[in-house]
Amino acid sequence: MKKTSIVVCLLLFSTSVLAYEPYPQAPAESVQLLSPSTILKQGFTKLRSFFTPGTQSNPKAIEQFVNQELAPYFDFKYMTKWAAGSIYRKADAAEKNRMQAYLRRSFLTTLVKSLADYDSREIRVSRVKRGRSGKEVTVAVWILRARGNPTKINFRFYFDGTDWKVFDLTANGNSAVIHYRNYFKRQYRQQRFKQRRGW
Repeated sequence: MKKTSIVVCLLLFSTSVLAYEPYPQAPAESVQLLSPSTILKQGFTKLRSFFTPGTQSNPKAIEQFVNQELAPYFDFKYMTKWAAGSIYRKADAAEKNRMQAYLRRSFLTTLVKSLADYDSREIRVSRVKRGRSGKEVTVAVWILRARGNPTKINFRFYFDGTDWKVFDLTANGNSAVIHYRNYFKRQYRQQRFKQRRGW
């Protein structure tokens, strides 16, 4: 995954199908929940309000904002399951926790660094597009930046039984989850190689 695409993805908040735990039943239309589109609009509104003069030069303030305001939009446990796939299913509890901790730390660290360059002038959020199963949805967001061409990002949500959560996003055909899937595969192969060598 190219660095520029990772920055675009992580700036703001893939994909083979594997056997995972089933999704909780998606909520009925009558249930009063924020829609994924509304959640994204809410998140970007917070982001825009946060960037008052001086915030770009205050990494501690950005880090606090990310952890308190943006991190709750993501389900890092589910992202880790989706990214690690069979490696996750074979892992013990401690290994699963380490994988999840790495993904969360890596994702949010890059997000904190990238937010210093946030220069969006306008955000356009599309309507919800439901997947074939009806248990996940995708929402496209167009980011009109002060510099450069507009960027389209697809946010993938699933219903966790209480709220809609982001579990993947793609930009320029690159998936954040695929990026971490490749990382976990490399780590797994290296570990297996060391075990065979008796290291």
